[in-house]
Amino acid sequence: MSITIKELADYLGLSIGTISRALHDDPKIAESTRKKVKELASKLEYVPSSLGRGLQSRKSFLLGYLVSNIKDSFYNEILQGIAQEAQRRGYGLLVGVTEDNTASELDQLRFFREKSVDGIIISNYTKETIPTIIKLREAGMPIVICDFETFDVSIPVVVLDEYRAMELLVDYLANLQHKQFAFYYQLNANSMKRYAIVSDLLHQKALPKPYLCNGKAHLIELMSQDDRPTAIISYSDLFAIEAIQTLTEMGIKVPEDVSVTGFDDLLYAQWPPYSLTTIYQPKTRIGELSASSLIDIINTKKQVLPEPIEPQLIIRNSCAEIRK
Repeated sequence: MSITIKELADYLGLSIGTISRALHDDPKIAESTRKKVKELASKLEYVPSSLGRGLQSRKSFLLGYLVSNIKDSFYNEILQGIAQEAQRRGYGLLVGVTEDNTASELDQLRFFREKSVDGIIISNYTKETIPTIIKLREAGMPIVICDFETFDVSIPVVVLDEYRAMELLVDYLANLQHKQFAFYYQLNANSMKRYAIVSDLLHQKALPKPYLCNGKAHLIELMSQDDRPTAIISYSDLFAIEAIQTLTEMGIKVPEDVSVTGFDDLLYAQWPPYSLTTIYQPKTRIGELSASSLIDIINTKKQVLPEPIEPQLIIRNSCAEIRK
């Protein structure tokens, strides 16, 4: 059993308050006393009680992280960043994996409250969960949205600058003389946002809106047409790889016949069979900034809206200049 702060105080003949202030380098405590207390604490392997610290500060020093899944490297790396920053700032982390299920989201949010977390980072939620998130926020729970759309612009969001990201992709492909585009997507709000941005950017270049392509069957139908697109902008690296595999099965070569781009720069994007041109998201950094922003809100009680993160275009071998 570990030694308690009371036992340290009894051993040195000091008050518990003096021991506590000495361990926290209170300048009001003589340097010699602070040194003596720290040396004994180290020798006896004293570990401060988080319960006692929480009672004094009225904090649990716990954060909650709500996420739909951690099956791929995208959310794995975000989780890594959140955990690293939480640990660095003296916080523990509870993770709720919900599989995009409203009941699971509500259960995890209730669990977070039961454990008295000091704040919550949310990477995914269903629309049915929004009223509960609103109630939590109204009750004073600090909340940060991480790499996900928000229903309230006043809630801090840590996210990539998606307009700039799509601009980098469109400019790159347009400079390769592509004029017919498709957008290979997943049916969600963020995907539709990216499609709208691409449509706007192409309109600015006097080019037609991209074909909307949802799923393998739709892609096969689209690419069987005579006036098929020469460039496919994919919602994510996963969709880009699915597109490349489908095109290969159809006998369509990438990038000789069609250029394909991804988004996220996951580990497999650089593998030789794909060699994806894509947008790099600093996933671990996004996680770190999310945790840092939340802890700052907890400590200062002030809402700070972070600036969007600058994207980076990674050019590999999945795109080529259009043939004349």
